Amino acid sequence: MELAGIRYMEVNGCLPQRVLSPAAGNELPQILESWLSTHADTLDRDEIYTRLFRRECARLHQLVPDFFPKPDCTDLLLSLSYRHGAAALFRDSLPEDAWKDQIEIIGWLYQYYHLQEKNAAIDVYRGAVKMRDVPAATQFFTTDWVVKYMVQNTLGRVWLEGHPDSRLRTKMPYFLDTPQKATRSPMNPEDLHLLENKTQNWIQIKFA
Repeated sequence: MELAGIRYMEVNGCLPQRVLSPAAGNELPQILESWLSTHADTLDRDEIYTRLFRRECARLHQLVPDFFPKPDCTDLLLSLSYRHGAAALFRDSLPEDAWKDQIEIIGWLYQYYHLQEKNAAIDVYRGAVKMRDVPAATQFFTTDWVVKYMVQNTLGRVWLEGHPDSRLRTKMPYFLDTPQKATRSPMNPEDLHLLENKTQNWIQIKFA
């Protein structure tokens, strides 16, 4: 899923330079183009590209450790090509508009990736789902409106309990505006902490 995360981040301007796709007017991925501008072009470009990709994933691990795993020896098995294969698939198979401000796409790709395993786990002809298959059988992607409902009625409610006259109320269409039963002291946004207990899921954090 690192490829999906990087594709989403580069399209939405969250990276210092593009990793999978070129900058405007160029043909090589921007990260490779930048490296070649300061180094002699004497090495295998795919090997250099793979190293640059691993380095970027290591950097992102420091920023988003729940999505980008800690580098280890298995990273040495990674071999990417900027011209074809997985990197090119994520770059070329969907238009950029499909990634632009569409955080849901990561969840949909993750669910599709596990679809075969999930279908096998809930095969009606095999009887009851076995304990070892429960994670695969119960893994569903949470759509954006459900996430908004969850965030607005938890984090949003906490904020309104401390700021009952806040304009935030008018910007939360899924908020259940019931009579306030609890009050809190006014708070600063940085004082709030949101627990996201779904590993490798950005959507709740993004909407919060």
